[in-house]
Amino acid sequence: MKVVFDKKLFNPSYWHIDDALQDERIRMLLIYGGSSAAKTYSIAQCNLKDTLCSELNVLTLRKESVTIMTTVYRTFEEIAKKINDKHKFFDFYNFRIDCPMGQIMFKGLDDPEKVKGLDSFNRVFLNELSKFDESDLDEVKRRLRGRPNQKIICDWNPISEEHWIKTNLIDTDEWVEQPLMLPNNHDSKLDELSKKWINISGNTILIKTTYRDNYWVVGSPNGNYGFKDVHTLDNFEDMRTKKPNQYMVYGLGEWGSFRVGGEFWKQFSIDKHVRYVNYLPTKSIHVTVDVNRYPYISQTLWQINGKEIRQFNELCASDPGNTAKKAAQKVAKYLDDINYEGVIYLYGDASGRNKSATDNSSFFDLYFLELKSHYHVIDRIMRSNPSVQLSAAFVNEIYEGNTEFSIVIGDNCKLSIKDYNTVKEGKDGEMVKEKITDPNTGIPYEKNGHLSDAKRYFICNILEYEYKEFIKKRKKYVIL
Repeated sequence: MKVVFDKKLFNPSYWHIDDALQDERIRMLLIYGGSSAAKTYSIAQCNLKDTLCSELNVLTLRKESVTIMTTVYRTFEEIAKKINDKHKFFDFYNFRIDCPMGQIMFKGLDDPEKVKGLDSFNRVFLNELSKFDESDLDEVKRRLRGRPNQKIICDWNPISEEHWIKTNLIDTDEWVEQPLMLPNNHDSKLDELSKKWINISGNTILIKTTYRDNYWVVGSPNGNYGFKDVHTLDNFEDMRTKKPNQYMVYGLGEWGSFRVGGEFWKQFSIDKHVRYVNYLPTKSIHVTVDVNRYPYISQTLWQINGKEIRQFNELCASDPGNTAKKAAQKVAKYLDDINYEGVIYLYGDASGRNKSATDNSSFFDLYFLELKSHYHVIDRIMRSNPSVQLSAAFVNEIYEGNTEFSIVIGDNCKLSIKDYNTVKEGKDGEMVKEKITDPNTGIPYEKNGHLSDAKRYFICNILEYEYKEFIKKRKKYVIL
């Protein structure tokens, strides 16, 4: 059967999805990004188009069947009915669309063991992958077999960089960036904020897309088709100015760090406390260090501008640069690059003064020795670290706006923002530091909290008087 479609029906992401679906080298297609990016819509267009011309069975999965008919089924149905306006190609049933040469089935998945008999399907589409468990995808991978060019298609919103999709699926692979336009196809140009990669094995395509790729939100570049939805655009602009964290995820499709409760920094808010923070050439630089070597030596750079405490950079030193000397060299190189000529005020973990049994030198002995060869360094490391509970309460008071001081974190400090936003508080008020083991080295270490510690050391030191006054107000005396 020969079917001709008007190119004006499709968004740029459609062409990239369709290209990957026809390529027998590609096994998996991963599509994520913001809302209103037409991810699911373009995937549905591709699958419905292909069922007109070839024997094709598609299984569309959502985690729970109760949501299917009002979400992904409705998207497929809407597109199919538009095609049916001229020719009746599709028949509609509950959880099924019959096609000229196959079927599109819809199914809820509550137990990965329910994924059986996939050998009759050419494609499996996991809609809103972020709601699935990793074991669900693993089961689909194992059971989809027995036919040529079988595909696994997944789409989702990148709600949390802690999600298994990011940590166990994407971060464990190597990716090579691809062009935003397909060869000889002027309709396939993705927006500059979008990205496309192929993994190093050449069997998986990863696409990040945004609402700016949806011509039924922003209108086509030439203005000849699509639709400019001014209300949706106004909503995104309002989100950008008032809720930048949500805009990064649901607007620009960047990985987010949403809070779910129990956070250590209760009053910290990405929307309130994170923004662009520039380096001020006339102000001194304060460096604070947490000396744990894994996952990195935590180094953050701060400046004080009036009553505003500003973190303007982070210089975490990971393996093989996670030694005192190399970490100090990293700071010195950065300061050289910005032509800094002032004094360095150094803060950090008091345990870094402990002498090594092998050479009778401490972390900070070696760190000072290296940094002093480049700059004048003033030691402001406390004799002992501040109380975790009291220092956390003090910093949270500043975040809440209950003092004359304020804290802002530069939006370039990605590791710090992640740490401040996600590290948890234990039942005893201490910081919960999840322990994991590096799969390559076998070295166990605490996954997070180190940048938060570096921040505590600095702020309780730079505001030493205010911190002591805060403790006096909080202190409780027991009279025997």
